[in-house]
Amino acid sequence: MVSLVLIKKSFEKKIDLGAIPYKVIDKDVVSVEAGTFQTYHIFSSLGDIFSTDIYVSPEAGNIVKLSAEINDYFMFAGELQSSNYSEGE
Repeated sequence: MVSLVLIKKSFEKKIDLGAIPYKVIDKDVVSVEAGTFQTYHIFSSLGDIFSTDIYVSPEAGNIVKLSAEINDYFMFAGELQSSNYSEGE
C-alpha cells in the first residue's frame, strides 16, 4: 500500500511535460514501514520543471518509495507501508 497526502489546490499554470525519459541510475537498499528492500532507483528530470525518484523492488513486487516535484508548485511523496506479495503469485 502506498499512502499519499492529497492537496486540493487549483493551479493557474498549465505545464506540458511531454514525453519524460526515465533512467535506472543505481541499486539501493531502502527501508520503509513495510520493511527493507533491495531496489532499483529510477530517476527522471526535465531541467527545473519536473523531477521524480522512484524505488522499485522486485522482492516487494511494487514501488517501495517515490517522490516527485513539478516546478516548485507541487510535490508529493509516498512509501510502501505493508505488503503480502510473494514471488510466483
